[in-house]
Amino acid sequence: MMRPRRLSPSAFARLLRKHTRGPFRLAGARITGDLDLARLDVDFDVELRECLIDGALILDGLTGKSVEVVRTRARTVRASRVKLFGGLSLAETRIGSVNGVTKPLPGLWGEGVDEAVAPHRVTHHGAAPALLDLSGADVAGDLDLREARIAAADQWSLFAANLRVGGSVRGTRMVASGALYLREIRVDGAVDLSGAQIGGLDATGARINGSVHADWGFTSPGQVRLRGTVANGTVTFHDAVLGPGGLHLAGLRAPRLRLDFRQPLPGRIMLRDVEVDSLVDAQESWPVRLDLEGFTYRRISRLGVRERLKWLALDPHLGPGAFEQLALFYGRIGDEGAARLVRRARQRHIRAHDKLPAKAWGVIQNVLFGYGYAPGRALAWLLLLVTAGSLWFGARPPRPARKDGPNWDAVLYALDLIVPFANLGQRNAWDPCGVDRAVAVGLILSGWLLATAVIAGIGRVLNRG
Repeated sequence: MMRPRRLSPSAFARLLRKHTRGPFRLAGARITGDLDLARLDVDFDVELRECLIDGALILDGLTGKSVEVVRTRARTVRASRVKLFGGLSLAETRIGSVNGVTKPLPGLWGEGVDEAVAPHRVTHHGAAPALLDLSGADVAGDLDLREARIAAADQWSLFAANLRVGGSVRGTRMVASGALYLREIRVDGAVDLSGAQIGGLDATGARINGSVHADWGFTSPGQVRLRGTVANGTVTFHDAVLGPGGLHLAGLRAPRLRLDFRQPLPGRIMLRDVEVDSLVDAQESWPVRLDLEGFTYRRISRLGVRERLKWLALDPHLGPGAFEQLALFYGRIGDEGAARLVRRARQRHIRAHDKLPAKAWGVIQNVLFGYGYAPGRALAWLLLLVTAGSLWFGARPPRPARKDGPNWDAVLYALDLIVPFANLGQRNAWDPCGVDRAVAVGLILSGWLLATAVIAGIGRVLNRG
């Protein structure tokens, strides 16, 4: 078949009608207008390579095997409701102007405590037209967008709501000056945007049987949203570069989440109600803010417990559940000391919002017993009090209160004063006077204070259990 360098749309249509066997291939041609293949039903593969389409490539409602548009240029590509039993390739294809101005996708951050604002559902008719329209498309094979370049008509470069892909979405090193609209897509394979440079991403409600790769130089100055997305593989932003729009992952479900970016994230990350088995992150690329409410995980990157407490502090509206989640992790790996430190920090966090009397009582409990998570500290205070009392009264024995009293023992006397429920026969057998009486009263009060803090701490630990 001859491959003319210049074809009118009608001439191309005649060539296509005459084709009956094998793949239809056209290379190096210029189509002088819109190439309209809408609603055609073809039983062969269609391949366009290194072509120039002066107008739009229109595939709306086309049914066929596979379509490959490789290293081709077009003003727009419209492929809504296309149904292909093979794959759809737009690899290295340029759509729109050569140098589109990047239009970052704005964030969805509110001013309240929740900070999460649900995005409005976008309908294609209600939005500015995207230069690549795949809304409602059904592709049995792969969707190949590798190294494609798409300028933005307005906010969206790619509009692919309700896209169905039986293979994988391959968008490595693609460039889009606008954002990608992938809400409620269904992909049986993976979504690979490694090295892609885009204006933003909205994949709210996506269902992906494989992994999501937005890594190895993936760049987005606008917000990236995976709200309510479910992935059966890793969701990774390893070595990604994100802008102040941040990362919105509320409700994400995935076995593994990687958030070790190339550089510190200038925006915030929404992890509200996210459920993962494993979180991999890096302290050197932590964001300026986090939302950890309802975030659950079984494993997390191993860092010192004090570093992890700093990580929790990135959430300005942190709730007690985030502390308990971290404590459970340390308990699972057998680091009970770290778990106790986290739970003590949890109590300090809770007490920080109390009124002054309750806050003061919380400080006392922390100092004396670490809110029940530092039992060794209570023993140390007991030994300190007994030692101090023994030394004081060893040098200044009080006078006997009765003639038939026990023999004098400074240590037993101090213990009898400090331990509220002890009855060693010493307290009532001796009668201190003046300063000695004040010291005895101080030891008694200290003992009651220590015992009360211990009982409160034990009750808290038992209630948690």
